[in-house]
Amino acid sequence: TFSTTSGAVTTASCLLCTEGTFSSANGATSLSSCSTCGSGTFSKLLGASSPGGCQPCVAGSYWTGSGATIPNTCLLCQPSKYSTASGAISAAACNLCSSGKYSTAVGADAISACSACSVGSYASIPGSTFCYLCLAGTYSTVSEAP
Repeated sequence: TFSTTSGAVTTASCLLCTEGTFSSANGATSLSSCSTCGSGTFSKLLGASSPGGCQPCVAGSYWTGSGATIPNTCLLCQPSKYSTASGAISAAACNLCSSGKYSTAVGADAISACSACSVGSYASIPGSTFCYLCLAGTYSTVSEAP
């Protein structure tokens, strides 16, 4: 909180820091004393008094900016990617499914979102969103064929 009123004798003139910000400063006199929540976090609280008021983006998402006010601000990992980390600050936290696996899930938070290609199909590159069927005249007897 902060107050622009000189000589205040009660907290009635104190103003709350806005969503996406916090302030632990005593005697603050302006909105600029409110710090923004950092990358990988958001806060929907008014008047947060510490960085603890900033919540991490959930696993399967990330946020590169600062001052986010809602969880939906966090960007979801794209299909064929997953992230187990909460509070991620970049898309680099989203890992590719390995070759022989695929995923169509958005915002996947575990490697289990990557499914093995079935017998008779393959995914030769990491980060596939589908498996190719074996060409005519060829076959595969193993699942997870790269």
